[in-house]
Amino acid sequence: MNYTLHQLEVFTKVAETNSVSKASRLLFLSQPAVSIQLRKLQEQFAIPLFRNVGRNIEITEFGYEIASLAHSLLEKAQELKNKTLAYQGITVGQVKIVTASSGKYVMPYFLSGFVKKYPNVDLVMDVTNRERSLDSLMKQKVDFALISVMPDDVQVQSIGLLPQWLYLVNGRDKNLPNVRQKDWTGFPLIFREEGSGTRILMEKYLRNKGISYSVNLELTSNEAILQAVKAGLGISVIPMVSMQHELGAGEIQIVDAPGFPLKANWQLIYLKDRPMLPACRAFVDYLKEHKAGIVQEWIGWMDHG
Repeated sequence: MNYTLHQLEVFTKVAETNSVSKASRLLFLSQPAVSIQLRKLQEQFAIPLFRNVGRNIEITEFGYEIASLAHSLLEKAQELKNKTLAYQGITVGQVKIVTASSGKYVMPYFLSGFVKKYPNVDLVMDVTNRERSLDSLMKQKVDFALISVMPDDVQVQSIGLLPQWLYLVNGRDKNLPNVRQKDWTGFPLIFREEGSGTRILMEKYLRNKGISYSVNLELTSNEAILQAVKAGLGISVIPMVSMQHELGAGEIQIVDAPGFPLKANWQLIYLKDRPMLPACRAFVDYLKEHKAGIVQEWIGWMDHG
């Protein structure tokens, strides 16, 4: 058999996504290029790896078995490459990061310089909510988690990155009532889902102020909340970093309420007792050395955003 590692990589990605178009996007290849690699790989096997069903692709049982073996082969090939580079004194490996939703606006600025300095380190970043971020970290599916509200029951070390400011906001449509400081508590409140950092801070504020409330609407992303606020469904607390475009476009307004803005801090956390691989250690060292300069640039970007 004369199949190549590239063909196996393409096939495993198609098997993983059940889609040529999705695999092509993830691999940064055109769909015809993916189809060519699939055809060349299939020529090496007498048993079908997949079937074309209309415009879709269906992986056969045999195909999934080959995909599983191919995945193991690709991991070993990467391990071989990493071992060779490591003996040459080159930092290699993978750094897996998960971030709470609004952290997706923050984390890339702390990654760009690291990627340039360590081109042989692979970075994987997932975006979810705070609760799932902590769960992934605890189960050691990732190396780092970026959150804005620290956990109470997890032994972690942290690197403080940036402050996060959260504001109370309302829509700007002329048909919406103009929320004022003295009477904003009478308006319907829109909340993030349970466990999110924004939800924790919002409920803490309401409790501290002795404000009784009910959850009129619960949504799972800041983007969805922004749309709901713009549509006049209620008011909500949103991180500044998530709503700069809407503020600049005049689609929402900040409510001048006592105690706002709320402040949190973006923290990159990692498990205290978990051994750290060289690539992860390099990332921690990079942040400690360059964090101040990145933060200064970030503040400049925010001021002109």
